[in-house]
Amino acid sequence: MRNSTSGIRSQVLIGCLVLVFTAFAGCTPTTQPDKSKDVSAKKVSLGAGVSKVVKPDSLIEVNYAEMLVNGKVFMSTQGKGPLGCKVGECRFPKVVEDSLVGMKLGEKKRIVVLPEQAYGLRNEALVRAFPLTILKGKAVNEGQLITISDNSGHTIHAMVKSVEKDKVILDLNHPLAGQTIVYDIQIAGIK
Repeated sequence: MRNSTSGIRSQVLIGCLVLVFTAFAGCTPTTQPDKSKDVSAKKVSLGAGVSKVVKPDSLIEVNYAEMLVNGKVFMSTQGKGPLGCKVGECRFPKVVEDSLVGMKLGEKKRIVVLPEQAYGLRNEALVRAFPLTILKGKAVNEGQLITISDNSGHTIHAMVKSVEKDKVILDLNHPLAGQTIVYDIQIAGIK
């Protein structure tokens, strides 16, 4: 009987020690307060330390999906790994970059960006007729995205609206101009 009771006591003692160690695992050590001064209660952090927060100049890694309001995704890091960038220098519109500041590691956020803050409003004055010579002999089709150069050598992206006998109608608006864009963002790393 004694061996049985002794075995149970050992198991209970070990169980209690496991509970105590588990409860205090990860606590950050604190110094003892000066008893001569009035000390208010202090918050003790359980866990792996201070959470990282994105600051205006942080180097971050971001998982994201960029989509239209109907859910059609046109840009994503899914299957590619996170995008690494410095806040303020990422490829997102300013309103999205500003929304990154204050996010914590692992935090997810959905950001809806109006056309004026994303790729701009459509400007019908940017739908123009050009002589076919601008295509330099390339065959193009209606709806095709093309790249052309202006007289000073700047690259211009355009969508072919139509091809006529002696001219081509090009839309120089960004393909996403006039669209509200939704960003699903998750902070995957903060350096």
